[in-house]
Amino acid sequence: MKKILFTLACLIISPVLVASAQINETESAFKKVIEIPQVGVIVPTVVSLPLTGTFSLGEDFYVKEVETNTYVGSYFKSTSDDLDLREEIKSTPFTPATNQLIDSEFSSFAEFPVSGEGNNSVTLELKMKEPITTSRLNLRLSQYVALPTTIELKAGMSNDPNKKIAVAKRSMNSETIIFPETTADTFEITFEYIQPLRISDLDFAVTFPTRDSTQALRFLAQPNYSYQVYFDRDRPVNVRFVESGNLRLDEGVVVLPAYSEQNNIAYTPSDIDDDGIRDAVDNCVGVSNFDQIDIDGNGRGDVCDDYDKDGIINSEDNCINQPNRAQADEDYDGVGDICDSEESRFTERNQWIPWVGMGTAIVVILILFVLVARGQKPDQEPVVVDEEEKV
Repeated sequence: MKKILFTLACLIISPVLVASAQINETESAFKKVIEIPQVGVIVPTVVSLPLTGTFSLGEDFYVKEVETNTYVGSYFKSTSDDLDLREEIKSTPFTPATNQLIDSEFSSFAEFPVSGEGNNSVTLELKMKEPITTSRLNLRLSQYVALPTTIELKAGMSNDPNKKIAVAKRSMNSETIIFPETTADTFEITFEYIQPLRISDLDFAVTFPTRDSTQALRFLAQPNYSYQVYFDRDRPVNVRFVESGNLRLDEGVVVLPAYSEQNNIAYTPSDIDDDGIRDAVDNCVGVSNFDQIDIDGNGRGDVCDDYDKDGIINSEDNCINQPNRAQADEDYDGVGDICDSEESRFTERNQWIPWVGMGTAIVVILILFVLVARGQKPDQEPVVVDEEEKV
């Protein structure tokens, strides 16, 4: 009976533990959270949460119902007629997907591959619909990529070919670049990078908006339930939302107080290779290298380098100093044949040993055969001697 009860308890508790682990994993992807205490409504009601921060277009908000540990649908509403002032973006060298940087969709990205050795560079020219005053560049990377190594920013007017330097060339350690307040309608951003670079969005925070706008987040609130609003994630998350009604209707919407955003204490930076170094500053994002060793000082970790230029990175190459695309390894000792100057196996260094072994085996088999043959005597009837015959 006890075993049956224990089994039933496990069946009940296990899904709860799994769900809890999934929720924790989801929440750890977000840098910010807004805590909303129990909402004072008596029936399910659409509420509007004023957002006082500066949010990038396409920002994802995840609203969690604390008491049920479920995620409810939401709708980001802005009263601005035209909040996005980005008009056109070009890249040098040309990259076909550059327009993905201003499509307000964080799931899309433009990729700038690595070609050759050393730093690679790309210059992005972003034109605005009208001049803006700004002091902050927001760069959103796609998942599992490192930051560019350096950035240089120039700004000016489209009718003036001479652009002023807003940010002199410097190293990058954050996706947010702060610089002296600048008014311009054209910006040139040059990135140098050593690992493949994927950017999903690029935008400037407008210090003094050219038109008044308010931002709010709507969701369906239940009586006596509290909520958490998660945002600013650094990697994709797999969340199942419960069905929501039409949140675009203005009728019957209850406006909540403006709650301040907080740092999410559950946040853990994205680290795809689990080496303890967050992806944005890891010199080898896809291969674990907690020591970050970079002997040649090229900005790329040695395990991600390809010293012999055979298309196989050092961590996977069985001969890192000599090209061997085929990775031939006849003796399966982990060292490619092209650089296996001395066979590692004892029997290969002493080729007479296999013959001695074979000869010994043959001798043993012959000895066993002789012994077995001697032990097999034919059955004989005992000889009875008659006493009379003796006489």
